[in-house]
Amino acid sequence: MNKNYLDFMKKRPELFVNVPHGIEIITDEAIISEIEHNLNTTVGILHEDPYIMLIRDAVRFPDGKLGTYVRVYHRNTGGVSILVLCEDKVLLLKHFRHSLRNWLWETPRGFGEPGQTIKENAVRELYEEIGVRPLSIEHLGTLDPDAGVIGARINLFVARIAPDSKFIKETAEGIESVELFTKEQLKEAILAGEITDGITLSSLAYAKLKGII
Repeated sequence: MNKNYLDFMKKRPELFVNVPHGIEIITDEAIISEIEHNLNTTVGILHEDPYIMLIRDAVRFPDGKLGTYVRVYHRNTGGVSILVLCEDKVLLLKHFRHSLRNWLWETPRGFGEPGQTIKENAVRELYEEIGVRPLSIEHLGTLDPDAGVIGARINLFVARIAPDSKFIKETAEGIESVELFTKEQLKEAILAGEITDGITLSSLAYAKLKGII
């Protein structure tokens, strides 16, 4: 077990909270050492960079067995995604995703910046990715993108932009194109498996349920 893990545990106790009947995180150093020895593994922070931390916790499962569980913690809180409406069309980006080694149609999104509200983060992210400031923007809801592994919550927004907006794509982040989809084109693309990004699909579902699209 590395020292920075213990320091992180003391600094961010809310990330190590145990709830009744859940998977318990072990904080007793002696028990952690026992688990490391029995499983021939290392508990602690396995990797960290400016964006994420890969953590392996020592845990006690609901059946009483001891083991480990890996999770990814996003260092930058306040992640946002923006469903952009241009009159009756929806704007999506063709974005290259390294994890899948492929292109995906997505809503604009990104990490939060310290000292900014989630709404300010959304406006900034939209401008950074397509060079447009919204006429209006409102909160749609929240999303836990992959709670089995990732400890992050994303705030979903819907923004309206002017019909004569000029798009400036952020090519450095792997954005190939900015396209406007009609409702029928969206439906066809989803059913054809051409739009598969979970955050984008969740944003569309929220907007549909709220009668926005």
